[in-house]
Amino acid sequence: MIVMDIDKFKSINHTFGHTVGDETLKKAGQILQREIRKSDVCARIGGKESGMLLQVSSPLDATNLAVNFAD
Repeated sequence: MIVMDIDKFKSINHTFGHTVGDETLKKAGQILQREIRKSDVCARIGGKESGMLLQVSSPLDATNLAVNFAD
């Protein structure tokens, strides 16, 4: 499992308002859903945190996926 959050999300809400913050979360979710493999599951955990449950064959595969999403 990979757990992630959106950097500087609090400043998005404070600068542009919660409506823009909500849209940011939706867009991030759409990007994650588009980019994950069919064997993986992605969901919002709460607040700005999301998680991906991965079906991988090795710890190295999981690390490579996490690094690709961090870029």
